[in-house]
Amino acid sequence: MAEPLLPLLVEPAELEKVLGAPGLAVVDVGEERNFLVRHVAGAVLLPYRALVVARPPAGGLLPEDSALEAAFS
Repeated sequence: MAEPLLPLLVEPAELEKVLGAPGLAVVDVGEERNFLVRHVAGAVLLPYRALVVARPPAGGLLPEDSALEAAFS
């Protein structure tokens, strides 16, 4: 596997240096209302709620594979 351009979490100055690089995807997992106001240029919105599901008594679990496939597509 190729070495990643950046770690999963990165400071803005480091990200700015590689924006637009082939194979780089910037994903915002915040709230849509915040994304609409301001986000990194070229970022895509993937709401956190699309990545988790609650099955009492636990919350924050991974959803079924089909739900993740839909979120990532």
